Parts: sequence; C-alpha cells; structure tokens
Amino acid sequence: MMETTVEAAEQIEIEEFREWREQARLFVLHWENSVISLARSPTYLLSTVGMPIMFFYFFIAPRAYSTVQMKLLIATFAAFGVLAVVFVQFGSTTSRNRESSWERFLRTLPIDPAVRLFAGICTALTFSVISITAVTITAMLTVHVVFTPLQFLTMLATLLVGAVPFGLLAFAIAYWVKSTSVTPVMNTVYLLLALVGLWDRPLPGALRVVGTYLPTHQWMLLVWYPLVGRAWPIGAAAILVAQGLAFGILARQGFKRGQS
Repeated sequence: MMETTVEAAEQIEIEEFREWREQARLFVLHWENSVISLARSPTYLLSTVGMPIMFFYFFIAPRAYSTVQMKLLIATFAAFGVLAVVFVQFGSTTSRNRESSWERFLRTLPIDPAVRLFAGICTALTFSVISITAVTITAMLTVHVVFTPLQFLTMLATLLVGAVPFGLLAFAIAYWVKSTSVTPVMNTVYLLLALVGLWDRPLPGALRVVGTYLPTHQWMLLVWYPLVGRAWPIGAAAILVAQGLAFGILARQGFKRGQS
C-alpha cells in the first residue's frame, strides 16, 4: 500500500514537471514570435525607440543642467520610453489582437493565460531594454554624462521590474474596454500617468495630490533615489506592489471575461 502511494506521488510530480516544461516551451515560442513580429515593423521601432531619443535630444540636451540633474532627466526619459512600450504599445497590440484569427487560434492551444500574459509583458520589456540603452547612449554622447556600471544596471533593473504593473494595467484595459474605445482610453490614461506622475515639476494643488498616488510617481522615486545616493523608499515600493497586484487581478478577470 505504501509503495503504491509513493509511486502515485512520484507520477504526479513527473506529470507536474512535464506540464511546467510544456508551459515554459510555449512561453518561449510565444515571446519569440512576438519579438520577431514587432522587430520587423519600422513604425513600431520608431515610436518605441526613436521618439524618446528625439525628445531628449531636442528638449534636454541643449540645456545646461548639473550632472545629478541630468542623470535624473535621463532616467525620466528612459522611463518615458518604457511606459510607451509597456503601456501604450502593449495595450494597443493586445486590444488589436484580441479579436483576430490568430487570437482565436491561440485559444485552442493548451497554454495557461498567465503564461501568455507574462510572455506579452516580457516582449514589451525586451524592447524597453533597447529603448533604455538607446536613450542612455544618446545622453552620454550628447551631454557627456557617464553612468557607472552599477548605476546603469540598477536603473535598468528598477525600470524593468517597476514597469510590470503598467503592463498589467494595459492588459486589463485592453480586455475590459471595447476595442473601438481602447485607443482614446489608453491615450488619456497615458497622459495622466506621464504628465502628472512621471515628471518632477510644480503642479496645481489637486493634480499634485493625485500625482503622489499614481504608480508612475512611486516608480520614479524608486528609479531616482539610487542615482542620488539614497536607499530605495520602502513606502513607494509597497504602494507600487499593491497597485501591481490590483492591476493583475483586473487583467486576469478581464481575460477570463473575454474568453467567455
């Protein structure tokens, strides 16, 4: 009896491992296909990589700032590029593909919805790495501000990890909002996140209060603090994690709703 129980437990573990391996394989295939598809689109590359570089070059590079101020601005423009990729582009692509024949085909595959969502976010993060690196290199060549390897890697990791909640929010909007209304909704939310929460500048009273609670504000605190020699603010990290969990629940429920 004991041997039968052990054998049954071992068989369950083997089946679970096989299932995990299959989901990992499908994740890689889904991520690879998405990256290749988007990399072949010049318009996508221009909007996700070219726009942040042009904005930085024309609006920030000609001005005189201290080294610390310039590093904070470089990080902010890098975040601006990441937000465009992870939130706007990812949300728009998800909404556009939601009712496509390709999406209907994917629903027939034995792939967990969470795996597909994670693959989509990782695709956006892949292009975010390119955007962050491009903005940083442009800044180093034009304003001659040099990041230490530790500063750059810390900034890169914080931008990427902190961008996950925005990918979840974009996915939730793509599945909860009608496809005909997704673009205006995405643009409105993007402007709020970028103009009110992303930039460190004086704002009217009501907007200042709202801005302190936006996920972009918490995100930028986590990015800025190490660049000025300060430890990561625990409060900002806790708020961003809580917001990310809420967006994740909305995304999962929206996906289930879209599949019904």
